[in-house]
Amino acid sequence: MATELGKKTMLRAFKQKKSPSMFLTGFFQSPEQNKFKSRKVVIDVKRNEEMIAVDVIRGSGGRLNINKRFTTKEYIPPMYDEYTSLFEEELNERMPGRTEYDTDEYIAQAIAIITDDQVENQEIILRAIEKQASDMFFTGTVVLLNNDTIDFKQKATHQINAATVWSDSDNALPLDDLAGAAEVNRKDGKVDSDIIVMGEQALQEFFATAQVKDSANFRRINIMDIMPPSINVDGAAFHGQLTVGAYNMQLWTYPQFYYVPMGYSLPNEGTLVPYVPTDKVLVTSSKARFDLVYAGVPDIIRRVDPRLQAIGLSGVPANVATDFHPYTYLDDKINCVEAGTRSAPLCIPTQIDAYSVVTT
Repeated sequence: MATELGKKTMLRAFKQKKSPSMFLTGFFQSPEQNKFKSRKVVIDVKRNEEMIAVDVIRGSGGRLNINKRFTTKEYIPPMYDEYTSLFEEELNERMPGRTEYDTDEYIAQAIAIITDDQVENQEIILRAIEKQASDMFFTGTVVLLNNDTIDFKQKATHQINAATVWSDSDNALPLDDLAGAAEVNRKDGKVDSDIIVMGEQALQEFFATAQVKDSANFRRINIMDIMPPSINVDGAAFHGQLTVGAYNMQLWTYPQFYYVPMGYSLPNEGTLVPYVPTDKVLVTSSKARFDLVYAGVPDIIRRVDPRLQAIGLSGVPANVATDFHPYTYLDDKINCVEAGTRSAPLCIPTQIDAYSVVTT
């Protein structure tokens, strides 16, 4: 075999990746009290109707109000545990961007591989959280791998079919459909809707309808201000503002996708799926309350305790209250290091009546 004499230069390695986009998750609050050690979370919900006072005859006494009713909802967040393994053979292989003649110190190389893998594992879980938010908004449920379904019991009236399909550009009335969704949110959820998130097909059909074109052509009445889309840091595209009934709303699309892993009998395996279904429109309020909670994740708590030392243990199993728990374990049996990230998140529509979905 002839020896190649020409010199080569190793360029900086290129890693193709897309950081997780978290636009839908951005509607959820996650203060410290939303992270807990238990496996279950319980939320008490108290709803008050918009009652008016009724006049009474003087001297006859007042009108008794019963204002003590509330409902309790209990959820068990699912567990995610993404990890990788590192074997000794990998430390004898060159890393991306390095040559076979570079002599990297083994410990530094192992730390670099492990920490990089843990970041990617956390990003995988972040995409799963974003998919939870998508499922919650567009189906009112979160379906788990074991076929369990977390059903948030959304009212059927908040899943709206367009009166006339938007593809019928001459007869469709998309502004009326959106106004109807905003009215349902106002009556049931007590919120003023100001956010619209459209799927790609829905957006194209929306602008093609005669009703929208006519509304945009008003000269002295500014009810629509559409501009070239600009994508924000969360991966969503802002298209401008429009008036829908009595509400001034921001118009967004979300041209981001997640990859469905293969081998788990999941729908659309091996393909990229949009977070916002193409024929759906989300109508909600930026002031609505949605909660992202994190249940406890298992870990070994290291303790110096004579009772443990007496039976050869350096720690005990426990649940940890955290959002993401990176871990590393040395597997002496097969001579490898396992490094991963655990998390038990759940997107909860605490104010479930504050959003509606229009199917176009």
